[in-house]
Amino acid sequence: LNYFPGRSVTSGYFQYINNSKADLKALEFLKNKVKPYFSGTKINRLAIHFRRGDYLLKGHEMHGIIQTECMISEAKYILGNFDFDGVTIFTDSPELFKSNAFNDLFHDVIIDKSKDNYDAFRKMSLHNGLIAANSSFSLWAGLIGEPIVFKIPSQWEHNKSSESLGINWIDRYQSEFY
Repeated sequence: LNYFPGRSVTSGYFQYINNSKADLKALEFLKNKVKPYFSGTKINRLAIHFRRGDYLLKGHEMHGIIQTECMISEAKYILGNFDFDGVTIFTDSPELFKSNAFNDLFHDVIIDKSKDNYDAFRKMSLHNGLIAANSSFSLWAGLIGEPIVFKIPSQWEHNKSSESLGINWIDRYQSEFY
């Protein structure tokens, strides 16, 4: 895996995960194999994953960049209905991230400073709440970590709903691309 050089991880890839016995059994098997690598004390914070980085490159333009306002709106809703101790921002491009957009969101907002993807993934998976980007990185962090609150975007790529992933038991938030 590109994300975790020098580490061993059991992984799998599903094009579409439905509620069939076979899919759910395979997903549970995978999660049970991977969870020991990402165990730890749960973190009572809301994680928000902002994907920018390679999505800004010409070859990846089909992915789309979710508008910050969509994630802020969902975060306000979640923070108004659940008791979290703070917000952790995970992003692959901290230099592009405008943290002042979150000044009114919560009194304790931090940007994760993990040095490698493994550490960031592990920490994200331990959060009790997660607003995922249109990214398999945060999608799998939520699937493995099973947070109390887990939301994925309604749009996965340009002109492609996240319904195309299956996993219809996961809540969606309204998302639009820049």
